[in-house]
Amino acid sequence: MAEPISLPKAERLFWLGRYTQRVYAVLHFFRKFRDVIIDVDAGAYCNFCDLLGIENRYASSRDFFTRFLFDRDDGSSLISALISAHDNALVLREEIKSETLAFIQMAIAHVDGLPPTADVVRWQIVGDYMLAFLGAVEERIRKPRVRDLIEIGWHLESFDLHLRLNYAYDRLLDLRGRLERRLLREPELFDQQKFVALKEEMALPLFDKSRALTLAGQLFRVDNG
Repeated sequence: MAEPISLPKAERLFWLGRYTQRVYAVLHFFRKFRDVIIDVDAGAYCNFCDLLGIENRYASSRDFFTRFLFDRDDGSSLISALISAHDNALVLREEIKSETLAFIQMAIAHVDGLPPTADVVRWQIVGDYMLAFLGAVEERIRKPRVRDLIEIGWHLESFDLHLRLNYAYDRLLDLRGRLERRLLREPELFDQQKFVALKEEMALPLFDKSRALTLAGQLFRVDNG
């Protein structure tokens, strides 16, 4: 029988996984768009915002480069996602252990040491810390449900972001499969019928992306009340 876990704690574990993956994956996507913005189209950051579904608050590509990375008052920025990950991890210190939390703390310390005009390449170690965090989750956390909830958040965020950025159908199916293997471990917290509906929606390559995103966003029961 699975060990009991409170809904507030389950929610924090789930979002810890989502925020750490968000930092890791968006850094990767951001670097790709940076090259396009610099070399091809200075306005391509607008497309980046549209694809990720975030408000375009930026006056120019230069403003975007700086604020999307470093603006703590911008809820869409990478530093905001990193801080949100840290806030959840700090509350969960007993569950995830200090050694696991330390990777997020080191990432924030690195960013705090950068000038606000630093290029995204200076963030590379932050992505490395997020991978190290996931490795620590797998190696150091002994409670299966704690580990599973973080990994579900991680893999759901990965699926969501790749879906938004129009990755190849085969890649999306692979990411969905990784998510499914973990969702099946938590039938009480995740809506299995919604996941079946998501699989049915994606049965063919020309599926409705908006509906798929909506279904993915409804999987976690705590979020849906």
